[in-house]
Amino acid sequence: MRIFFIIALFCVISLPAHAAINPTALRDLAYAHDIDGAEAAMAEAQAETMDGQLSVTDLRALVTVLNVSHPDVVDFVNDWLTAYPASPYAQTIRARQMSRAAWMVRGNGSVRQTHPLAISTFHQTMDDAMTLALQAYGTDPDFVPASDAIFRLQFATNTLSIEEYLAIVDHVMAVRPSRETIKEALNEAMPKWGGMGRPLINYICGAHADQVPSLVRYTPDICIAENIVRYLDISVDPDFVDRVLDTSNHPALDEARRERALRRKTDDDRALLAAYLSDPAVLDYEVADRAARAVGLGPQTAEILDALDARLQADAEARLLDDPFNPDIILVLTHKYPPISSYTQNYDDRYRLLLRRLVVVEPFNPAAWKSVTYALLPERSPQDVADFDPYFENAIYYDNHSFSTLSYLLLVKLAYYRDFNELWDGPVAASDLPMGDAQLQADVVCPIARLSRLIALRCEATGTAEDCAAPVDGFDFYTDLLSQIDIQRICPMISAANTEDLLYSPVPIDPGPLTIGMANR
Repeated sequence: MRIFFIIALFCVISLPAHAAINPTALRDLAYAHDIDGAEAAMAEAQAETMDGQLSVTDLRALVTVLNVSHPDVVDFVNDWLTAYPASPYAQTIRARQMSRAAWMVRGNGSVRQTHPLAISTFHQTMDDAMTLALQAYGTDPDFVPASDAIFRLQFATNTLSIEEYLAIVDHVMAVRPSRETIKEALNEAMPKWGGMGRPLINYICGAHADQVPSLVRYTPDICIAENIVRYLDISVDPDFVDRVLDTSNHPALDEARRERALRRKTDDDRALLAAYLSDPAVLDYEVADRAARAVGLGPQTAEILDALDARLQADAEARLLDDPFNPDIILVLTHKYPPISSYTQNYDDRYRLLLRRLVVVEPFNPAAWKSVTYALLPERSPQDVADFDPYFENAIYYDNHSFSTLSYLLLVKLAYYRDFNELWDGPVAASDLPMGDAQLQADVVCPIARLSRLIALRCEATGTAEDCAAPVDGFDFYTDLLSQIDIQRICPMISAANTEDLLYSPVPIDPGPLTIGMANR
Protein backbone atom coordinates (compact mmCIF):
# COMPACT_ATOMS: atom_id res chain seq x y z
CA MET A 1 0.00 0.00 0.00
CA ARG A 2 1.34 3.45 -0.85
CA ILE A 3 0.22 5.15 2.33
CA PHE A 4 1.76 8.43 1.21
CA PHE A 5 -1.12 8.70 -1.31
CA ILE A 6 -3.33 9.80 1.58
CA ILE A 7 -3.42 13.56 1.54
CA ALA A 8 -5.52 16.49 2.80
CA LEU A 9 -8.77 18.03 1.57
CA PHE A 10 -8.48 21.80 1.15
CA CYS A 11 -9.84 24.58 -1.05
CA VAL A 12 -7.73 26.22 -3.77
CA ILE A 13 -7.46 29.99 -3.46
CA SER A 14 -6.38 32.12 -6.44
CA LEU A 15 -3.51 34.55 -6.01
CA PRO A 16 -3.46 38.14 -7.24
CA ALA A 17 -2.06 38.79 -10.70
CA HIS A 18 1.18 40.35 -9.47
CA ALA A 19 2.30 37.19 -7.64
CA ALA A 20 5.38 35.33 -8.82
CA ILE A 21 3.34 32.13 -9.03
CA ASN A 22 -0.29 31.16 -8.53
CA PRO A 23 -1.67 27.83 -7.35
CA THR A 24 -2.65 26.59 -10.82
CA ALA A 25 0.77 27.45 -12.25
CA LEU A 26 2.54 25.77 -9.33
CA ARG A 27 0.45 22.64 -9.83
CA ASP A 28 1.42 22.70 -13.52
CA LEU A 29 5.09 22.78 -12.49
CA ALA A 30 4.45 19.70 -10.35
CA TYR A 31 2.79 17.84 -13.23
CA ALA A 32 5.73 18.81 -15.45
CA HIS A 33 8.11 17.64 -12.70
CA ASP A 34 9.90 21.00 -12.80
CA ILE A 35 11.63 20.88 -9.43
CA ASP A 36 13.95 23.85 -10.00
CA GLY A 37 11.02 25.95 -11.18
CA ALA A 38 8.94 25.12 -8.10
CA GLU A 39 11.79 25.88 -5.70
CA ALA A 40 12.46 29.24 -7.36
CA ALA A 41 8.76 30.12 -7.47
CA MET A 42 8.24 29.39 -3.77
CA ALA A 43 11.34 31.38 -2.82
CA GLU A 44 10.03 34.37 -4.77
CA ALA A 45 6.57 33.99 -3.22
CA GLN A 46 8.09 33.98 0.28
CA ALA A 47 10.09 37.11 -0.57
CA GLU A 48 6.92 38.82 -1.78
CA THR A 49 5.17 37.85 1.45
CA MET A 50 7.94 39.35 3.52
CA ASP A 51 7.84 42.68 1.64
CA GLY A 52 4.05 42.84 1.81
CA GLN A 53 3.21 42.20 -1.85
CA LEU A 54 1.65 38.81 -1.07
CA SER A 55 -0.65 38.01 1.84
CA VAL A 56 -0.09 35.12 4.22
CA THR A 57 -3.38 33.64 3.01
CA ASP A 58 -2.09 33.64 -0.55
CA LEU A 59 1.19 32.05 0.52
CA ARG A 60 -0.71 29.30 2.33
CA ALA A 61 -2.66 28.63 -0.87
CA LEU A 62 0.54 27.61 -2.64
CA VAL A 63 1.21 24.91 -0.04
CA THR A 64 -2.41 23.84 -0.19
CA VAL A 65 -2.50 23.27 -3.94
CA LEU A 66 0.21 20.61 -3.70
CA ASN A 67 -1.34 18.98 -0.66
CA VAL A 68 -3.39 16.58 -2.76
CA SER A 69 -3.55 12.84 -3.28
CA HIS A 70 -2.51 12.75 -6.94
CA PRO A 71 0.38 10.26 -7.16
CA ASP A 72 2.26 12.46 -9.65
CA VAL A 73 2.20 15.35 -7.17
CA VAL A 74 3.19 13.12 -4.26
CA ASP A 75 6.12 11.74 -6.28
CA PHE A 76 7.07 15.26 -7.32
CA VAL A 77 7.25 16.52 -3.73
CA ASN A 78 9.33 13.51 -2.70
CA ASP A 79 11.74 14.17 -5.57
CA TRP A 80 11.77 17.88 -4.76
CA LEU A 81 12.83 17.07 -1.21
CA THR A 82 15.55 14.75 -2.51
CA ALA A 83 16.89 17.43 -4.86
CA TYR A 84 16.63 20.20 -2.24
CA PRO A 85 16.86 18.43 1.15
CA ALA A 86 17.21 21.73 3.04
CA SER A 87 14.36 23.50 1.24
CA PRO A 88 11.83 24.78 3.80
CA TYR A 89 9.19 24.73 1.05
CA ALA A 90 9.66 21.07 0.11
CA GLN A 91 10.02 20.12 3.79
CA THR A 92 6.81 21.91 4.74
CA ILE A 93 4.71 20.54 1.90
CA ARG A 94 5.95 17.01 2.54
CA ALA A 95 5.27 17.38 6.27
CA ARG A 96 1.70 18.45 5.51
CA GLN A 97 1.24 15.49 3.16
CA MET A 98 2.55 13.11 5.80
CA SER A 99 0.32 14.60 8.48
CA ARG A 100 -2.80 14.05 6.41
CA ALA A 101 -1.57 10.58 5.45
CA ALA A 102 -1.23 9.71 9.12
CA TRP A 103 -4.77 10.84 9.88
CA MET A 104 -6.21 8.86 6.98
CA VAL A 105 -4.44 5.75 8.21
CA ARG A 106 -5.54 6.26 11.80
CA GLY A 107 -9.05 7.62 11.36
CA ASN A 108 -10.85 9.55 14.09
CA GLY A 109 -11.93 6.70 16.35
CA SER A 110 -10.72 6.09 19.87
CA VAL A 111 -7.55 4.09 20.42
CA ARG A 112 -9.67 1.16 21.58
CA GLN A 113 -11.60 1.19 18.29
CA THR A 114 -8.51 1.50 16.09
CA HIS A 115 -6.24 -1.29 14.91
CA PRO A 116 -2.76 -1.25 16.54
CA LEU A 117 -1.06 -1.09 13.14
CA ALA A 118 -2.98 2.09 12.38
CA ILE A 119 -1.94 3.62 15.69
CA SER A 120 1.75 2.76 15.30
CA THR A 121 1.83 3.98 11.68
CA PHE A 122 0.10 7.18 12.73
CA HIS A 123 2.60 8.03 15.45
CA GLN A 124 5.67 7.19 13.35
CA THR A 125 4.42 9.22 10.39
CA MET A 126 3.49 12.19 12.58
CA ASP A 127 6.90 12.12 14.27
CA ASP A 128 8.67 12.06 10.90
CA ALA A 129 6.48 14.92 9.67
CA MET A 130 7.28 16.97 12.77
CA THR A 131 10.99 16.49 12.14
CA LEU A 132 10.58 17.98 8.65
CA ALA A 133 8.39 20.84 9.90
CA LEU A 134 10.90 21.80 12.60
CA GLN A 135 13.73 21.71 10.05
CA ALA A 136 11.73 23.99 7.77
CA TYR A 137 11.00 26.43 10.60
CA GLY A 138 14.65 26.36 11.69
CA THR A 139 15.75 27.30 8.18
CA ASP A 140 13.16 30.07 7.74
CA PRO A 141 11.10 30.88 10.84
CA ASP A 142 9.26 33.55 8.83
CA PHE A 143 7.81 30.99 6.40
CA VAL A 144 4.36 30.82 7.96
CA PRO A 145 3.25 27.46 6.44
CA ALA A 146 6.15 25.81 8.34
CA SER A 147 4.81 27.02 11.69
CA ASP A 148 1.31 25.98 10.58
CA ALA A 149 2.64 22.45 10.10
CA ILE A 150 4.19 22.48 13.58
CA PHE A 151 0.89 23.59 15.12
CA ARG A 152 -0.94 20.75 13.35
CA LEU A 153 1.57 18.16 14.52
CA GLN A 154 2.42 19.18 18.08
CA PHE A 155 -0.78 18.02 19.79
CA ALA A 156 -0.25 14.47 18.48
CA THR A 157 3.53 14.29 18.92
CA ASN A 158 4.21 16.39 22.05
CA THR A 159 7.63 17.15 20.63
CA LEU A 160 7.94 20.67 22.04
CA SER A 161 7.62 21.99 25.56
CA ILE A 162 4.86 24.54 26.10
CA GLU A 163 7.51 27.25 26.38
CA GLU A 164 9.04 26.29 23.02
CA TYR A 165 5.59 26.08 21.44
CA LEU A 166 4.46 29.49 22.65
CA ALA A 167 7.76 31.01 21.52
CA ILE A 168 6.92 29.95 17.96
CA VAL A 169 3.38 31.37 18.29
CA ASP A 170 4.73 34.67 19.58
CA HIS A 171 7.32 34.92 16.79
CA VAL A 172 4.87 34.23 13.97
CA MET A 173 2.29 36.67 15.34
CA ALA A 174 5.00 39.32 15.65
CA VAL A 175 6.24 38.84 12.07
CA ARG A 176 3.09 37.93 10.09
CA PRO A 177 0.04 37.99 12.38
CA SER A 178 -3.17 36.35 11.19
CA ARG A 179 -6.33 34.83 12.60
CA GLU A 180 -5.42 31.59 10.83
CA THR A 181 -2.22 31.33 12.87
CA ILE A 182 -4.23 31.70 16.09
CA LYS A 183 -6.62 29.00 14.90
CA GLU A 184 -3.76 26.64 13.98
CA ALA A 185 -1.90 27.28 17.24
CA LEU A 186 -4.98 26.42 19.29
CA ASN A 187 -4.95 22.83 18.03
CA GLU A 188 -2.87 22.35 21.17
CA ALA A 189 -5.87 23.30 23.31
CA MET A 190 -7.86 20.10 22.64
CA PRO A 191 -8.30 18.28 26.00
CA LYS A 192 -8.84 14.84 24.48
CA TRP A 193 -5.29 15.02 23.13
CA GLY A 194 -3.87 16.22 26.43
CA GLY A 195 -4.16 19.88 25.45
CA MET A 196 -4.34 22.81 27.87
CA GLY A 197 -7.94 23.74 27.10
CA ARG A 198 -9.34 27.12 28.18
CA PRO A 199 -6.11 28.48 29.71
CA LEU A 200 -4.27 28.21 26.37
CA ILE A 201 -7.19 29.83 24.52
CA ASN A 202 -7.23 32.66 27.06
CA TYR A 203 -3.49 33.20 26.75
CA ILE A 204 -3.14 33.14 22.95
CA CYS A 205 -6.29 35.17 22.33
CA GLY A 206 -5.39 37.64 25.07
CA ALA A 207 -1.87 38.11 23.77
CA HIS A 208 -2.53 38.17 20.03
CA ALA A 209 -6.16 38.74 18.97
CA ASP A 210 -5.78 42.49 18.57
CA GLN A 211 -2.69 41.98 16.35
CA VAL A 212 -4.74 40.51 13.48
CA PRO A 213 -4.58 43.23 10.80
CA SER A 214 -7.35 42.01 8.51
CA LEU A 215 -10.15 41.83 11.11
CA VAL A 216 -11.57 45.03 12.55
CA ARG A 217 -12.73 44.75 16.16
CA TYR A 218 -11.34 41.22 16.60
CA THR A 219 -11.13 41.42 20.37
CA PRO A 220 -9.76 38.83 22.79
CA ASP A 221 -13.32 38.03 23.92
CA ILE A 222 -14.43 37.32 20.33
CA CYS A 223 -11.33 35.16 19.81
CA ILE A 224 -11.95 33.25 23.06
CA ALA A 225 -15.64 32.61 22.34
CA GLU A 226 -14.88 31.51 18.78
CA ASN A 227 -12.27 29.00 19.89
CA ILE A 228 -14.12 27.69 22.93
CA VAL A 229 -16.77 26.53 20.48
CA ARG A 230 -14.24 25.25 17.96
CA TYR A 231 -11.90 23.33 20.26
CA LEU A 232 -13.85 22.76 23.49
CA ASP A 233 -17.62 23.06 23.82
CA ILE A 234 -20.13 25.82 24.48
CA SER A 235 -20.96 24.09 27.76
CA VAL A 236 -17.48 25.00 29.08
CA ASP A 237 -18.70 28.55 29.63
CA PRO A 238 -22.19 29.04 28.12
CA ASP A 239 -22.83 32.38 29.84
CA PHE A 240 -19.62 33.88 28.43
CA VAL A 241 -20.26 32.57 24.92
CA ASP A 242 -23.89 33.78 24.98
CA ARG A 243 -22.82 37.23 26.13
CA VAL A 244 -20.28 37.56 23.32
CA LEU A 245 -22.68 36.25 20.67
CA ASP A 246 -25.48 38.50 21.87
CA THR A 247 -23.35 41.64 21.89
CA SER A 248 -21.34 41.18 18.68
CA ASN A 249 -22.21 40.36 15.07
CA HIS A 250 -18.55 39.87 14.15
CA PRO A 251 -18.15 37.46 11.19
CA ALA A 252 -15.55 35.47 13.12
CA LEU A 253 -18.41 34.26 15.32
CA ASP A 254 -20.52 32.77 12.51
CA GLU A 255 -19.44 29.21 13.26
CA ALA A 256 -20.10 29.66 16.98
CA ARG A 257 -23.51 31.12 16.21
CA ARG A 258 -24.43 28.05 14.11
CA GLU A 259 -23.29 25.72 16.87
CA ARG A 260 -25.44 27.54 19.39
CA ALA A 261 -28.38 27.38 16.98
CA LEU A 262 -28.00 23.62 16.73
CA ARG A 263 -28.17 23.38 20.51
CA ARG A 264 -30.91 25.92 21.26
CA LYS A 265 -33.26 25.25 18.30
CA THR A 266 -35.37 28.37 18.67
CA ASP A 267 -37.35 29.74 15.71
CA ASP A 268 -34.60 32.30 15.12
CA ASP A 269 -32.02 29.51 15.21
CA ARG A 270 -33.95 27.51 12.62
CA ALA A 271 -34.11 30.55 10.38
CA LEU A 272 -30.36 31.11 10.76
CA LEU A 273 -29.61 27.50 9.79
CA ALA A 274 -32.00 27.55 6.84
CA ALA A 275 -30.37 30.71 5.52
CA TYR A 276 -26.92 29.17 5.95
CA LEU A 277 -27.80 25.98 4.10
CA SER A 278 -29.44 27.91 1.27
CA ASP A 279 -26.28 29.94 0.63
CA PRO A 280 -24.85 28.84 -2.76
CA ALA A 281 -21.32 29.05 -1.32
CA VAL A 282 -21.98 26.51 1.47
CA LEU A 283 -20.47 23.03 1.09
CA ASP A 284 -20.86 21.73 4.63
CA TYR A 285 -22.71 18.41 4.66
CA GLU A 286 -21.95 17.67 8.31
CA VAL A 287 -23.70 20.80 9.52
CA ALA A 288 -26.46 20.13 7.01
CA ASP A 289 -27.09 16.67 8.37
CA ARG A 290 -27.02 17.84 11.99
CA ALA A 291 -29.37 20.70 11.19
CA ALA A 292 -31.82 18.45 9.40
CA ARG A 293 -31.83 15.91 12.23
CA ALA A 294 -31.72 18.21 15.24
CA VAL A 295 -33.78 21.12 14.03
CA GLY A 296 -36.05 19.93 11.24
CA LEU A 297 -36.08 22.90 8.93
CA GLY A 298 -39.73 22.54 7.97
CA PRO A 299 -41.34 21.68 4.62
CA GLN A 300 -38.45 23.16 2.60
CA THR A 301 -35.86 20.82 4.14
CA ALA A 302 -35.70 18.35 1.24
CA GLU A 303 -35.37 21.11 -1.34
CA ILE A 304 -32.60 22.84 0.60
CA LEU A 305 -30.65 19.63 1.17
CA ASP A 306 -31.03 18.40 -2.40
CA ALA A 307 -29.64 21.72 -3.63
CA LEU A 308 -26.72 21.39 -1.21
CA ASP A 309 -26.13 17.83 -2.41
CA ALA A 310 -26.00 19.03 -6.03
CA ARG A 311 -23.37 21.62 -5.08
CA LEU A 312 -21.36 18.99 -3.22
CA GLN A 313 -21.41 16.64 -6.20
CA ALA A 314 -20.32 19.34 -8.64
CA ASP A 315 -17.53 20.52 -6.34
CA ALA A 316 -16.27 16.97 -5.73
CA GLU A 317 -16.30 16.15 -9.44
CA ALA A 318 -14.22 19.24 -10.19
CA ARG A 319 -11.62 18.40 -7.53
CA LEU A 320 -11.41 14.67 -8.19
CA LEU A 321 -9.15 15.13 -11.25
CA ASP A 322 -6.32 16.58 -9.18
CA ASP A 323 -7.12 14.87 -5.86
CA PRO A 324 -8.23 11.37 -6.92
CA PHE A 325 -7.48 9.49 -3.69
CA ASN A 326 -8.98 12.06 -1.33
CA PRO A 327 -11.30 10.13 1.02
CA ASP A 328 -13.59 13.10 1.63
CA ILE A 329 -14.17 13.52 -2.10
CA ILE A 330 -14.76 9.79 -2.50
CA LEU A 331 -17.29 9.77 0.34
CA VAL A 332 -19.23 12.56 -1.35
CA LEU A 333 -19.19 10.96 -4.81
CA THR A 334 -20.25 7.57 -3.40
CA HIS A 335 -22.88 9.20 -1.17
CA LYS A 336 -21.38 7.77 2.00
CA TYR A 337 -21.60 11.04 3.86
CA PRO A 338 -24.71 11.77 5.97
CA PRO A 339 -27.91 11.05 4.01
CA ILE A 340 -28.98 14.57 3.17
CA SER A 341 -30.71 13.77 -0.12
CA SER A 342 -32.98 11.17 -1.66
CA TYR A 343 -30.18 9.81 -3.87
CA THR A 344 -30.19 6.09 -4.74
CA GLN A 345 -26.73 4.62 -5.29
CA ASN A 346 -25.81 3.17 -8.67
CA TYR A 347 -23.31 0.35 -8.20
CA ASP A 348 -21.42 0.96 -11.44
CA ASP A 349 -17.76 0.56 -12.42
CA ARG A 350 -16.87 4.11 -11.43
CA TYR A 351 -18.41 3.61 -7.99
CA ARG A 352 -16.31 0.48 -7.45
CA LEU A 353 -13.18 2.26 -8.70
CA LEU A 354 -13.63 5.00 -6.09
CA LEU A 355 -14.12 2.49 -3.28
CA ARG A 356 -11.01 0.57 -4.34
CA ARG A 357 -9.09 3.83 -4.09
CA LEU A 358 -10.51 4.22 -0.60
CA VAL A 359 -8.96 0.97 0.65
CA VAL A 360 -5.59 2.07 -0.74
CA VAL A 361 -5.62 5.25 1.33
CA GLU A 362 -7.35 3.79 4.40
CA PRO A 363 -5.78 0.33 4.56
CA PHE A 364 -6.52 -0.26 8.26
CA ASN A 365 -10.12 0.97 8.14
CA PRO A 366 -12.60 -1.94 8.29
CA ALA A 367 -15.41 0.33 7.04
CA ALA A 368 -13.47 0.93 3.82
CA TRP A 369 -13.07 -2.80 3.21
CA LYS A 370 -16.75 -3.37 4.00
CA SER A 371 -17.71 -0.68 1.51
CA VAL A 372 -16.01 -2.57 -1.29
CA THR A 373 -17.75 -5.80 -0.35
CA TYR A 374 -21.14 -4.07 -0.29
CA ALA A 375 -20.46 -2.66 -3.76
CA LEU A 376 -19.35 -5.99 -5.20
CA LEU A 377 -22.00 -8.24 -3.65
CA PRO A 378 -24.86 -7.28 -5.99
CA GLU A 379 -22.79 -8.74 -8.83
CA ARG A 380 -22.13 -12.07 -7.11
CA SER A 381 -22.96 -15.46 -8.52
CA PRO A 382 -22.34 -19.06 -7.34
CA GLN A 383 -19.35 -19.20 -9.68
CA ASP A 384 -17.49 -16.31 -8.06
CA VAL A 385 -18.30 -17.36 -4.53
CA ALA A 386 -14.83 -16.65 -3.09
CA ASP A 387 -13.82 -13.64 -5.17
CA PHE A 388 -14.68 -11.19 -2.41
CA ASP A 389 -13.25 -13.15 0.51
CA PRO A 390 -10.02 -11.09 0.73
CA TYR A 391 -12.03 -7.89 1.22
CA PHE A 392 -14.18 -9.57 3.87
CA GLU A 393 -11.17 -11.05 5.63
CA ASN A 394 -9.39 -7.68 5.78
CA ALA A 395 -12.55 -6.11 7.21
CA ILE A 396 -12.67 -8.81 9.90
CA TYR A 397 -8.98 -8.49 10.74
CA TYR A 398 -8.90 -4.70 10.98
CA ASP A 399 -12.18 -4.71 12.94
CA ASN A 400 -10.48 -6.94 15.53
CA HIS A 401 -12.75 -9.90 14.69
CA SER A 402 -15.83 -8.05 15.85
CA PHE A 403 -19.11 -9.89 16.17
CA SER A 404 -20.73 -7.71 13.52
CA THR A 405 -18.16 -8.37 10.78
CA LEU A 406 -17.92 -12.09 11.54
CA SER A 407 -21.70 -12.32 11.45
CA TYR A 408 -21.98 -10.41 8.21
CA LEU A 409 -19.61 -12.74 6.37
CA LEU A 410 -21.42 -15.75 7.86
CA LEU A 411 -24.71 -14.47 6.46
CA VAL A 412 -23.11 -13.92 3.04
CA LYS A 413 -21.72 -17.46 3.01
CA LEU A 414 -25.08 -18.89 4.04
CA ALA A 415 -26.72 -16.98 1.19
CA TYR A 416 -24.11 -18.37 -1.20
CA TYR A 417 -24.79 -21.87 0.06
CA ARG A 418 -28.50 -21.43 -0.49
CA ASP A 419 -27.99 -19.95 -3.96
CA PHE A 420 -25.47 -22.57 -5.01
CA ASN A 421 -27.84 -25.39 -4.15
CA GLU A 422 -31.06 -23.60 -5.08
CA LEU A 423 -32.30 -23.97 -1.52
CA TRP A 424 -34.77 -21.12 -1.56
CA ASP A 425 -37.84 -22.53 0.22
CA GLY A 426 -37.93 -22.89 3.97
CA PRO A 427 -36.35 -25.67 6.10
CA VAL A 428 -34.19 -28.31 4.45
CA ALA A 429 -33.73 -31.79 5.85
CA ALA A 430 -30.19 -32.75 6.79
CA SER A 431 -30.27 -35.66 4.35
CA ASP A 432 -30.97 -33.25 1.50
CA LEU A 433 -27.94 -31.04 2.09
CA PRO A 434 -25.64 -31.46 -0.95
CA MET A 435 -22.07 -30.94 0.29
CA GLY A 436 -20.06 -33.18 -1.97
CA ASP A 437 -18.94 -30.47 -4.36
CA ALA A 438 -15.26 -29.63 -3.67
CA GLN A 439 -15.64 -25.95 -4.55
CA LEU A 440 -18.69 -25.66 -2.32
CA GLN A 441 -16.81 -27.20 0.59
CA ALA A 442 -13.69 -25.07 0.19
CA ASP A 443 -15.36 -21.74 -0.56
CA VAL A 444 -18.57 -21.95 1.45
CA VAL A 445 -19.06 -24.88 3.82
CA CYS A 446 -15.73 -24.75 5.65
CA PRO A 447 -15.78 -20.94 5.93
CA ILE A 448 -19.23 -21.30 7.53
CA ALA A 449 -17.76 -23.77 10.02
CA ARG A 450 -14.84 -21.46 10.76
CA LEU A 451 -17.01 -18.38 11.24
CA SER A 452 -19.43 -20.30 13.44
CA ARG A 453 -16.60 -21.44 15.70
CA LEU A 454 -15.16 -17.92 15.93
CA ILE A 455 -18.56 -16.49 16.86
CA ALA A 456 -19.04 -19.21 19.48
CA LEU A 457 -15.59 -18.56 20.92
CA ARG A 458 -16.27 -14.83 21.06
CA CYS A 459 -19.53 -15.50 22.87
CA GLU A 460 -17.72 -17.78 25.31
CA ALA A 461 -15.04 -15.15 25.95
CA THR A 462 -17.30 -12.13 26.42
CA GLY A 463 -20.62 -13.61 27.42
CA THR A 464 -22.42 -10.53 26.09
CA ALA A 465 -25.91 -10.80 24.68
CA GLU A 466 -24.78 -9.40 21.33
CA ASP A 467 -21.94 -11.86 20.88
CA CYS A 468 -24.16 -14.81 21.78
CA ALA A 469 -27.04 -13.84 19.48
CA ALA A 470 -27.80 -16.14 16.55
CA PRO A 471 -27.11 -14.11 13.37
CA VAL A 472 -28.86 -16.55 11.05
CA ASP A 473 -32.43 -15.37 10.69
CA GLY A 474 -33.88 -16.59 7.41
CA PHE A 475 -31.56 -19.60 7.06
CA ASP A 476 -33.50 -22.46 8.62
CA PHE A 477 -31.02 -25.05 7.35
CA TYR A 478 -28.12 -23.56 9.38
CA THR A 479 -28.37 -25.89 12.39
CA ASP A 480 -28.66 -28.98 10.19
CA LEU A 481 -25.72 -27.79 8.10
CA LEU A 482 -23.45 -27.48 11.15
CA SER A 483 -24.58 -30.92 12.33
CA GLN A 484 -23.75 -32.54 8.99
CA ILE A 485 -20.38 -30.79 8.84
CA ASP A 486 -19.57 -32.43 12.18
CA ILE A 487 -21.08 -35.85 11.39
CA GLN A 488 -19.42 -36.16 7.98
CA ARG A 489 -16.14 -34.64 9.19
CA ILE A 490 -16.14 -32.33 6.18
CA CYS A 491 -13.84 -29.67 7.68
CA PRO A 492 -11.64 -31.54 10.21
CA MET A 493 -8.96 -28.84 10.24
CA ILE A 494 -11.55 -26.30 11.37
CA SER A 495 -12.99 -28.40 14.17
CA ALA A 496 -9.51 -29.32 15.48
CA ALA A 497 -7.95 -25.85 15.18
CA ASN A 498 -7.18 -23.69 18.21
CA THR A 499 -8.45 -20.15 18.42
CA GLU A 500 -5.25 -18.55 17.14
CA ASP A 501 -5.28 -20.67 13.99
CA LEU A 502 -8.90 -19.77 13.29
CA LEU A 503 -8.24 -16.03 13.30
CA TYR A 504 -7.99 -14.22 9.98
CA SER A 505 -4.87 -12.45 8.71
CA PRO A 506 -4.63 -9.43 6.40
CA VAL A 507 -4.63 -10.32 2.71
CA PRO A 508 -2.59 -8.31 0.16
CA ILE A 509 -4.87 -7.18 -2.66
CA ASP A 510 -4.06 -5.84 -6.10
CA PRO A 511 -6.66 -3.11 -6.47
CA GLY A 512 -6.22 -3.05 -10.25
CA PRO A 513 -5.90 0.09 -12.37
CA LEU A 514 -6.79 3.14 -10.30
CA THR A 515 -5.59 6.03 -12.47
CA ILE A 516 -8.65 6.23 -14.71
CA GLY A 517 -9.87 9.81 -14.93
CA MET A 518 -6.88 11.42 -13.25
CA ALA A 519 -5.38 14.69 -14.43
CA ASN A 520 -1.99 14.45 -16.16
CA ARG A 521 -2.65 10.80 -17.14
